Amino acid sequence: MFKKMSTQIITISPEEAGEYLALNTYSAQRKIQAKHVNFLSNKMKCGEFRIGDIAVAHNNGSRILMNGQHQLSASMTSGVPFEALLETYNCPDAGDLSLLFRQFDNHAMRSLSQMVDAEVAALGLDWKKGVASLLVAALCNLSTDGKRFLSSASSMTKDERVRMIKYNIPEGNFINDIFIKSRMTNFMYRAGVFTAVILTYRVNQDDAYSFWVSVRDGENITKDMPEYKLRMFLLKNASRARRGAYLSASARELCHRSIIAWNAFRRSTTTTLRYYADAKGLPKVI
Repeated sequence: MFKKMSTQIITISPEEAGEYLALNTYSAQRKIQAKHVNFLSNKMKCGEFRIGDIAVAHNNGSRILMNGQHQLSASMTSGVPFEALLETYNCPDAGDLSLLFRQFDNHAMRSLSQMVDAEVAALGLDWKKGVASLLVAALCNLSTDGKRFLSSASSMTKDERVRMIKYNIPEGNFINDIFIKSRMTNFMYRAGVFTAVILTYRVNQDDAYSFWVSVRDGENITKDMPEYKLRMFLLKNASRARRGAYLSASARELCHRSIIAWNAFRRSTTTTLRYYADAKGLPKVI
């Protein structure tokens, strides 16, 4: 069984970080991930890094780094010293090293939804439950120019996604205003639909409100109108999604067809909502 020898708070300079990394010799240690190092490095540069967690094991006269390789690498990359909790342990044999190694990075992480809720509260936003999370998902779907649909936001950290909320509060308020005024909106609660709502809002707010309320309520619209056709498509797709059917449309398809309906609405024409899965980019939002 490993035994704790000491615990102290210290400040580690970039030079000292290199010295600790020289102890990073444990055979089971993970490979250093450049992406995570850059993430921590940026946190250190902007002053958002809280405190590090460094652990060193003493094993038969040798010192072995058990935890903290990414934090130490980030300090060297950024050139910024950081405060850390330094723990040292006595590990007489290999079993002790393995047991100590397993104690790190195995706690429950805060979910994106929990982080979103915290940001919404901090910004004082009285939004309907789920609006902020879908707003974030929708914003992640959009390329910088808003012309392409990104199938994955894996390149963005949770923190980067949450930060988008405060820069898109008007869009969030608009979406919330549409969805909070009716209970019959579950069929529209999809990231692909929210993506289209954002794009149409940025083109013409008054028309966007009229269009999406018609899609939502289905009132005063006829079967040949694009609002009706989109409403029927979304209702049908929502029922498939609830049944878990494989025919449920992707977020990209939902966004694409929504824009086709919007463009027909703006042109005062009808549409079949035709969608091509291999189409490049999104239709231009007019």
